[in-house]
Amino acid sequence: MATLVFLEGFPQKIVVLGILGMYNWAIKWRNENGPNSPIEIHRILYFIITGRPIDNVNNENP
Repeated sequence: MATLVFLEGFPQKIVVLGILGMYNWAIKWRNENGPNSPIEIHRILYFIITGRPIDNVNNENP
């Protein structure tokens, strides 16, 4: 498993629950008519978590 260096020193349980919370609650706060597609939101959350962009996701709806 890859180590996310920028998360070292933080309690693992809080980090995991925070990441899961971002993804699980996205369905609640995402607006169907909003400016961002599900793929765009995924790319943003992925970048927040990993610190690097994701390039291999197509632009189709999941």
